[in-house]
Amino acid sequence: MKKGSGDGRRLMFSLAGLAFLASGMAACGGSNINGNNGNGNNGNGNDAGNRDGDSNDAGSRDGAPDASPPDACVADLQIDPQNCGSCGHDCQGSACVAGACQPVVLASGLLVPSSLAVDQATVYWTTYGHADAWNGATGDGSVMSVPRSGGTPLTIASGQRGPHTLQIDATYAYWANTGDYSMQAPFAYENGAVMKSPLNGGTPVVIATARLPQRLVLDTTSIYWTNWGTQTWSGSAWVYNNDGSVMTAPLGGGAATMLSSGQPAYGIVVDPTNFYWAAESMATTGPNASDYSIMKMPRGGAPAALVSGQHNLAALRMSSSDLFWLDGGTFDASGHIALPDGAILTLPTSGGNPVRLASNQAGPWDIAVDSGAVYWTDAGLTRQSGTVMKLPPGQQTPIVLATQQDRPSSLVVDDRAVFWLNSSSANNVADGSVMKLAK
Repeated sequence: MKKGSGDGRRLMFSLAGLAFLASGMAACGGSNINGNNGNGNNGNGNDAGNRDGDSNDAGSRDGAPDASPPDACVADLQIDPQNCGSCGHDCQGSACVAGACQPVVLASGLLVPSSLAVDQATVYWTTYGHADAWNGATGDGSVMSVPRSGGTPLTIASGQRGPHTLQIDATYAYWANTGDYSMQAPFAYENGAVMKSPLNGGTPVVIATARLPQRLVLDTTSIYWTNWGTQTWSGSAWVYNNDGSVMTAPLGGGAATMLSSGQPAYGIVVDPTNFYWAAESMATTGPNASDYSIMKMPRGGAPAALVSGQHNLAALRMSSSDLFWLDGGTFDASGHIALPDGAILTLPTSGGNPVRLASNQAGPWDIAVDSGAVYWTDAGLTRQSGTVMKLPPGQQTPIVLATQQDRPSSLVVDDRAVFWLNSSSANNVADGSVMKLAK
């Protein structure tokens, strides 16, 4: 089961597939972190789930601290964590090494962390829990939180069956439970659901039942999610049942409504006038299909393909006028990353030809966007070889923000920091972690 990003086809194949600045003393000025608070939801599909939905409000857009006035303070920019690399650049609790803030672990010992969200005070995540390769989640997944500065994690909900695709608003955490599934004939999905619980903990509430729910997003009044749908065994091959769908329900409670059906649906983003989602035609079999489309549907209208023929499309996101997604690259027959040939692509919401922003990526897993910059995680071909990447606006060469990460997956950015999950072994071993890197 791929956690935090990916597609329904890969789910069936594997549970395991988951700069240097000048030295010396310098005068230092105030903080270079800028932006505004992220509150409200605009439904643009950041699966990492920060409250403003689009991971906007980055600090320095070129990835380096801003220049400082020449007479404000004195510090060693190479090692001072409050003035790291430049004056006022605060590492927010982590070390400063050679003028660069280092990643800090906010929580560890996690059993397959799968999705991430943040607000101005707290980091939230889901842990998928134990999983059986043939029968799916065993029911010990959880939703948890920890202060941004670190501390003792709080369990918001426990006993969940494969929780993932976490989103939050000012009051509740929302997530989808994969539920049980069988990779033996007859292929079945049971107990999938869209859930919510108060952010400070409480009894989880079922918003709607679902068949292999994939991604969910929020706006100010509603929750939207995609269902990949089901297959049955014909005696010689798996046959798709044409029951994938795009769904919605009121945040305050009420019946779910189907917006579209007939294709396996995956990532979803919404704006005030349109819905966008990733769909798979199921025209080919195997883990490396080029049969993905991005669908666009006006509210109250009919869906149409905005772009088709995409390869292993994953992690759909949106800025104010553009869509962003990942080509997950080549996988082997078991769903493991096989080649460093993934890519990051973009397309205006109005349509056109996709533009490739970065290529030769080793298992790109999740993506986030802020005011111009694009961030993503590369899971890597082997353990401890993952990276966190950034492409500033107007540049062609990505910046490596973190290396030697253990299967980095879900990702979120806000005005102060970059957060990600290290899903690690994904083999029923509690070795995952929540990471933070100051901007």
